[in-house]
Amino acid sequence: MPLVKLLAALWHLLAAVLQALILLVSKAVAIADGAVATESGSSQVPTLRQCGKCFRHVVGESHYRPALAAIASNRVLPGLGMKAMAALICENDNQFDANAVRVVIRERTVGYLSADDAAEYRSQLQAAGLGETKQWVAARIAGGGDGRHYGVYLDLPNQIL
Repeated sequence: MPLVKLLAALWHLLAAVLQALILLVSKAVAIADGAVATESGSSQVPTLRQCGKCFRHVVGESHYRPALAAIASNRVLPGLGMKAMAALICENDNQFDANAVRVVIRERTVGYLSADDAAEYRSQLQAAGLGETKQWVAARIAGGGDGRHYGVYLDLPNQIL
């Protein structure tokens, strides 16, 4: 019987150590991904209003799986995702949608705003006198692992400016 108690105590100790390790790694990932360095070495910060809970799904990620895997490889923890900064770039010459807005993370295209979101986004940029300038917004990459695909979500409220 004492052996069973010893094994149970070791099991609980191991579980506590693993939980602490997961917490430590998730904090390190969050700190590392808080701002994204560009090639010039400067950090990008959001240029659009953030709400912290307005997550819009990016569409077309399935066409950019290799880019997402390269960005998120070994950095997306189950249930936590990965924070990043995304550039929103207006694409006037897009053959499928004249209002297309491309989403770029770490200089790699990862998808687009939906057609409705892109039209509204462009309308608000024009109303604010910003034309079609590149804007930065907080993003989260989720999924991956165990054969699952990645998803990208933007902190993009209805009123962006």
